[in-house]
Amino acid sequence: MADFLTLFQNYASESKISDSTFARASGLSRAYINKIRNGKKFCKNYERMMKVIECLQLEKNAEEELKLAYQMQLSDDNGYMIVDAVSQLIKSFASIAIERDNRILVKEEEWLDHKEYHYKENIMIVCRKLIEQEAVKADGHVRLMMQPGQVQVQEALKWGLRNYPDLQVDQLIGLEKTAGNNHLKKKNIELLQQLVPIILSQQKLNYRVYYHYEWMNSYMSVYRMAAHFLVTSGQVLCINDDFTQAILWTEDTCVMYFTRMFDDMIRKADMLYFTSADPVGVYSDFFVDASDVCPSYTMGGQPCMGIAANDAMFEKYAIEFYNNEVMQRLLQFNQRVRRMYQNTTAVAYFTRRGVQKFLETGWLEEIPKELYHLLEMEDRKLLIRNLIALAKEGKYEPHLMDEDQFYRYPIGLVIDCYSENDIVVYYHTDFVEKHFIIKEVSLANCFYQYMEWMRTSSKVCSVEETLAYLENLITA
Repeated sequence: MADFLTLFQNYASESKISDSTFARASGLSRAYINKIRNGKKFCKNYERMMKVIECLQLEKNAEEELKLAYQMQLSDDNGYMIVDAVSQLIKSFASIAIERDNRILVKEEEWLDHKEYHYKENIMIVCRKLIEQEAVKADGHVRLMMQPGQVQVQEALKWGLRNYPDLQVDQLIGLEKTAGNNHLKKKNIELLQQLVPIILSQQKLNYRVYYHYEWMNSYMSVYRMAAHFLVTSGQVLCINDDFTQAILWTEDTCVMYFTRMFDDMIRKADMLYFTSADPVGVYSDFFVDASDVCPSYTMGGQPCMGIAANDAMFEKYAIEFYNNEVMQRLLQFNQRVRRMYQNTTAVAYFTRRGVQKFLETGWLEEIPKELYHLLEMEDRKLLIRNLIALAKEGKYEPHLMDEDQFYRYPIGLVIDCYSENDIVVYYHTDFVEKHFIIKEVSLANCFYQYMEWMRTSSKVCSVEETLAYLENLITA
């Protein structure tokens, strides 16, 4: 989404409305309106600016877009950038689910058996072929030092991880050290958005992403002819900083040298995300207690049903195979969550579609399907009644998301922010079942900032409206 000034200038120019007309409608001076149009002033008087926007007489969608851009810029110093970047990332999950249906086939293109390559298009073809050749090997392992965003590379990685589950991929990327700079935070969010489809493509936990901050930039400025490189079991492709030249090495000594150098680099780096092969591992292994001061946030199709469930309900619906150790761990996790919410406010955002689907099916999107039987209707309504009771006690703050005003939230996606330092993501659909946690500070902070903005935005219903909807739903 464009920033407020760009949108306002475009719409004002198209409307041919004079500064005098805006001034009469809003009560602002004509000179002040002129400064707003030229980007020299930003009006922080919400009511007067709404009158300026309404004076444009835009279509509903355009007016909502302009109002949203204004609200986000008003929220804080360029905070709208973060809100927009996180919104785009969340919306992208819906298209990822579709991609899972489309299997990419290896294209039978002639292998370019050269030592040197020129032009980015040719270099990307070589990258793709190297990844595809490595994927079919029994012990295939790709080491990649490259920023996300190269389409051919990303498609090859998704194809390899999806169709050859034993393929190992390690990728080293550079993140911006933001120090509160929202422009740099936005860049990091956009990098994560490019990585998510690859993370969700892996059948096993074989795709590991590591990151550095300034160190990556200093490396690339010194080693410009090998600013990016791709290492397989038999080749090394060194690529210059602007992807215009590359050299392919096949000698064992070169492969060994770059393999060791890459492995040394990732030992000094941090992992971008963590996950677990255990169905409840991401709950119990990586769970972090929320702050006693900051509220915790959750966003999904459903209103965080787990905090309203008691131990008896967990035991009633647990799949028999998981009744022992795994079930005990899940119970312990849920008990920790309930204790945590005694000390902090739990804020939940959810959709009408998600609640209605829960009542129709008994499916809990926040728990892997293989762990439980679908809930009976009586217990579906009981969970919602328990949530209503918690809200009335002030321990729980539910908000319906207005999808007509905002965007259509992806089915099966749950995002938890227990604090400003962690993001927990669950994504359960017919094609994908993944859960992972991100601890990188700037990314976690962006999601938390987004959740805070949602709480007071016009894109969610009030607690009173939400409770009225839930009560009506279970009594209808």
